[in-house]
Formats: sequence, C-alpha cells, structure tokens
Amino acid sequence: PRLTIGYVPDCVNGYEFSYTGRFQWNRGAIASSADGDLRTILRAIPPVDESSLSAFQDANIQSQFQHSEYTSVEVSRTHVGWDIAKLLAGIRYIDFSDKFAIFSKSDTELGRLLSRADNRMIGFQLGMDLLYPICTNLYTDARGRAGLFANFASMDLLVLNDGNLTAAVHDKSTDYSAVLEFGSGLKYRFCDALAIRCGWEAWWFGRLAASEDQFRRGVVSTRSVRINDDFIVVGVNIGAEFRY
Repeated sequence: PRLTIGYVPDCVNGYEFSYTGRFQWNRGAIASSADGDLRTILRAIPPVDESSLSAFQDANIQSQFQHSEYTSVEVSRTHVGWDIAKLLAGIRYIDFSDKFAIFSKSDTELGRLLSRADNRMIGFQLGMDLLYPICTNLYTDARGRAGLFANFASMDLLVLNDGNLTAAVHDKSTDYSAVLEFGSGLKYRFCDALAIRCGWEAWWFGRLAASEDQFRRGVVSTRSVRINDDFIVVGVNIGAEFRY
C-alpha cells in the first residue's frame, strides 16, 4: 500500500507525509538432471581457483532464489493552486534490500552461494501533481517525482564449496543514487469528501547495489560493493481519497 496524509490549513501552503511499502518481489527456479551435467556461469578469479567452485559443476540439482524488499517514507512541504496543481519539495528515505541464493548438489559435493545487497537512501525530492477535469465529477491526473539521494550501500557475499569456505566478503560504501517516478490515471469524485482513482505508474531507481551484481564478474575472496545497477517498476494501482 501507499498511504498519504496531507494538511493544508490555508488552502495553499501545507505539509504531506507519505509511506509506501513494504513491497516484496520473489522469483526462483530449480533444475535437475540424472546425468549430472548441470553447469554454472560462476567464474573463479584469482586467488580463487576453479577447484573452489567444483560443487557448482556437473551437478544433479541446482536451484536459485531472489527476494527483494522496498520501503519509502516521504515528508514534504506542499503548495496547492486552485485544486488543479500541487507542487511539493521535501526529504525522502528509501530502503531497498536484495538477496540472491544459489544451491548446487552433485553426487559427492554441495555448494552454496549467498549474496545480499542493502541500499539505504536519503535525499531531496521535488514533485508535482496535476488534475484536469474531463466532465462532471470525472478527472484525469498526472503525478511526477524526481530525487537525488545519498546511498549508504552494503554487501555480503558468502560462497561455500563442499563445506569449505571459498569467499566471505563484507563491504560498505556511500555513493549517489537517483529516483524518477511518473504516473497517470482517472479520478471520479462522488462528492467533495470522497473520490476513487485508478491508474498506472512507472518507477526508475538509478545506481543501486544489487545482489547478483556482486558476483556477476566472478567469485573473488575480496571485493568492494558494486553500486551501478538500475531498478524499474511498472504497475497499476487503485485507491480512494478522503478530504475534509
């Protein structure tokens, strides 16, 4: 859900609080082969050698799973014009975590790879909401947000090969990230106090740390956190608005 509470004491200048989350995304896959011919795209980079990833080669069963979570909190100052346009500026905090796991089993060995990346972002955001009447009680609207953030990112990477530790990496770093949001929809107002709305939105998050990106170029025993991934969300929404 997204919950937004606004207060406009003089019908022009006001404040707004918005909470979005907790969104969760899950995906996974499993493969099996009686012949033990399942391979891997994992590469060893010195000082890690190929023998340290032997459990991921010639496997009978392999599985992978990814889990992501997203939460956002916004506190803004607003400026409303004739109930048609709303400008806002404020502070936003975003928490985006991403986990990835690979399990591989052969006749004699068991391998595990666990990767986690956390993004804790705080920064300044500008936005605009526009409302345009189509006919009596029916409106179309547009919603836009743009922000620049400091991203306090961290990563953990653990690789076990047949009970032996191949890699154990932990690192933190601070970089910049950006967010763009745009949406549009239709609003039907039953009365001054109650309206319903449905529409679509697209979100873009730039320069995030992603779990799979921490080992994409290969498995090493040491590494700094990589912060260069993009995350895109597109979806539909439906909601209600209460005013008094």
